[in-house]
Amino acid sequence: MNNTSKKMLFLFLVIVGFVYFIESNKVDPINWRVTLDNTSKSPYGTYILDKEIDYIFPKDSVVRITEHLYDFFDKSNYDSIQTNSLFSLKDYGYLDSFSRVKLNEYILKGNTALIIQDNIDGLIAGIETSSLYYEVDYNNAESEQLFVTLANQSISTYSYKIKGLNPYFFDIPDSLRSKIEVLGYLKYNGVKYPNLIRQRQGKGQLILGLQPIAFTNYNLLESNNHLYAQGILSYLPQQKTYYTVTKLPTDTEYHSESILRFVFKNPALKWAWYFFLGTIVVFILFTAKRKQRIIPIIKPLSNTTVEFTKTVSNLYIQNKDYHDLMNKQIIYTLEKIRREYWIDTTKLDEHFINNLHAKTKKNKEDIVKFIHFIEQFRASENYASETLLIELNKLIENIID
Repeated sequence: MNNTSKKMLFLFLVIVGFVYFIESNKVDPINWRVTLDNTSKSPYGTYILDKEIDYIFPKDSVVRITEHLYDFFDKSNYDSIQTNSLFSLKDYGYLDSFSRVKLNEYILKGNTALIIQDNIDGLIAGIETSSLYYEVDYNNAESEQLFVTLANQSISTYSYKIKGLNPYFFDIPDSLRSKIEVLGYLKYNGVKYPNLIRQRQGKGQLILGLQPIAFTNYNLLESNNHLYAQGILSYLPQQKTYYTVTKLPTDTEYHSESILRFVFKNPALKWAWYFFLGTIVVFILFTAKRKQRIIPIIKPLSNTTVEFTKTVSNLYIQNKDYHDLMNKQIIYTLEKIRREYWIDTTKLDEHFINNLHAKTKKNKEDIVKFIHFIEQFRASENYASETLLIELNKLIENIID
């Protein structure tokens, strides 16, 4: 290794070390996007819930599922002999009309379903979701007095201040108040609005909630907000519970088997690795340019127009298709007259002869003979032979340069 290579290697190591130092001391920005991802440790992920839910429902009774609820119900991927529970935590309209039919069938079999979403409409006939969006002043943190509380005082008597609460609540008509049990409220300026309800259907029950944000990492660790999530989950019977998650612990994305998984998990090492690959590419490119390469001898392209013309003409001569060859000669000659002299060749009359004679300065008698030959050729299909082909070629040479 010469001195130049040693200097380049030393410089490269210094740069990689500098990049590693900068990246390892850089603080990643906090991701406040609501994901409800059970593998995410961001504030609004559900990593803590995923780790703690097994302690809430002991004896290995929690079964995590990633499939859509319609497929879960349609394929009967649940224990159809013993009653069980379903816990679905989503931040959007997860249930379509087909899933809702299957959900009702599931509940009528004596099972329990706890559905927590930002907005739920149509799961219980006659009950719609309303909002306090236009009443809450989100721009003024002091005036944002949104709380949640549980109706059962034996479970909890607190009012919980949870970050990111949405303003949705259930609008229950008077005709349904005897059939719907209110389990929790959204409080705004001292007024309570139902946001956690239960309806019993046969031997089963459907529980609907509107605050999935309460189950996220940030809110479970903030103050005593974990008691609110724990209180909601207490309404689920102590039986096998199917819990909807984003990923299973056995998923490939969750446990990568790549030999570089440690490098890519560490942002500093990841960028150092990318920088190393980029440096190698640049080094190869510059090294290749500095080395003398053999200059190839490029043979100039030959003009094969004449050879091609001879080949095509020989094919016509061998086939003795004089009629087709004469017809093409006439067509191409007239086309050349149109293109070069701008003379209309639709009518080969006296006007055409005079125009061609004036523009080419050729013998007028030769032009007349050419026109006469064309008329005879077009009048008779048998007017073609090798002798006539030669004669036509001479006539064309006399009038066209």
